[in-house]
Amino acid sequence: ECLITDCIAKDICSIMLASDRDRPLSEELSLNCVRENSKVIEFEAEILKQQQMLAKSNKRCSFIQKNHIDLQIKFRNYKECLKNQTIIDNSHSPAVNAVFKINQLKEQLQRKEDTIRKLQTQINSMSRLNVEPIVGSFDKQALDTELTQLKDAITSVRIQNDGFKVENVNLKRRYQELSTSNLHSRDTLTRKITAFTTENAKLKSESLSKMHSEPIVP
Repeated sequence: ECLITDCIAKDICSIMLASDRDRPLSEELSLNCVRENSKVIEFEAEILKQQQMLAKSNKRCSFIQKNHIDLQIKFRNYKECLKNQTIIDNSHSPAVNAVFKINQLKEQLQRKEDTIRKLQTQINSMSRLNVEPIVGSFDKQALDTELTQLKDAITSVRIQNDGFKVENVNLKRRYQELSTSNLHSRDTLTRKITAFTTENAKLKSESLSKMHSEPIVP
């Protein structure tokens, strides 16, 4: 009985010692598992954050690309409008109409001057022959008045034409300024789009790298 009692006591002691040795190992494994799970959670949170940043960056890139396309369309429409105005409206523009009116007035003035010269020649001839001109046949004073009015009209039209020339110069300068500004904006947008595209590629690469660099511990 003593021998049996000693054997039982030794077995109990061995079991207790084995239990004491296994407990730290189990606790260490549990702690390692907790740490690994914490790392996995951190990586998942970081991946989610990177994905959100990537989505936001993609949205910004799409917005900038849309603005760039809109600016290109506006600039192309502006160029077409200016080109059409130059081609089509040349025959109807105020400056061209003013020039046409000046030419018409010049022709009228030339005809009136020719008529006055003929009348003056006729008057001189009649004066040398002591013949009075027929009253009412030609009204020299009325022609002189009309001639003066035509000259005043030509002067007024020329002033308007000069104003149209100045306006045309201002329009050309404004077009050049808009063209330069649009070119600068297009270059700036192109650089931004390139930068955002590079940033997107980098974020995608980092996200994929982090997703595959750390294995998920069950």
